[in-house]
Amino acid sequence: MPLFLNRSTDTGAALADLFVIVRCDGGLGQATVNGQVDQVTYAKSVAGAGQDRIEALVGGTGNIVISAAPSGTLIPDGQGGTVPINLVGGVTFAPDANGIIQVAYCFDNRMFAFDTGGNRIEFPRSVILFHELAHAFHRANGSFNAGDPEFQAINDENAYRNQVGLTNRDPNNHDGGEGAGNGQAIPGCSGLAPGGGANGGCCTC
Repeated sequence: MPLFLNRSTDTGAALADLFVIVRCDGGLGQATVNGQVDQVTYAKSVAGAGQDRIEALVGGTGNIVISAAPSGTLIPDGQGGTVPINLVGGVTFAPDANGIIQVAYCFDNRMFAFDTGGNRIEFPRSVILFHELAHAFHRANGSFNAGDPEFQAINDENAYRNQVGLTNRDPNNHDGGEGAGNGQAIPGCSGLAPGGGANGGCCTC
């Protein structure tokens, strides 16, 4: 599933969030394909839920395009209308006529979800992206649970939450919204900037 960044949106934000997902593994990079997309490259050096998923997305078959969208960007609401992406976090579309799976997520808004006790928990932007990429991963490899895709994606999301020490989300509660959760943050990590340091050497994410 080759992974691409939509050049008409914020590729820097998307790459930064992918860098958080792979826990600052310096093997992450990007290569310009054309005026429309950059291709994500990744040579994994450390195992983990985040690293393993990005490796699978980069190295498989199919085409997934990530769009990092700002608050106010309108997306289909599934009922013939539209909704601002900052109200829902993200969306993953079924493959189009060319087999391309489009993923869009909001990168500039604080959001929350719910744990199994019904309490608000943080839904950081890299977790939102990981969640949407879970939908894309299962659509691309034929394992998509059409009967309950959110349950499937939240279980995948929880594997990443476990890796970074965030409270697990309730797979049976798909609700959430704008605002604060429980104050948790993804722990910082140190490593080379995406592209093996080409973008400025060591950094913390």
